[in-house]
Amino acid sequence: MNVAVKLFGNLRRHLPPGQEAIALRLAPGTSIEAAIQRLAVVNGEAVPETSVLRDGDRLELFAPMGGGS
Repeated sequence: MNVAVKLFGNLRRHLPPGQEAIALRLAPGTSIEAAIQRLAVVNGEAVPETSVLRDGDRLELFAPMGGGS
């Protein structure tokens, strides 16, 4: 299956020049946890890492944020 991975914040530096996303070819039934060990957003919604990806999904990754007092 094919999944588009879009990176945000500091993670964007890992994208090839001129591209907004990375296309991944994964085995059917691959979970987000298996694809990447990070907080994930699929198709615009936050989902558990154990959610199973489907063909054509868009995986969006955000860099961890710090701050506070």
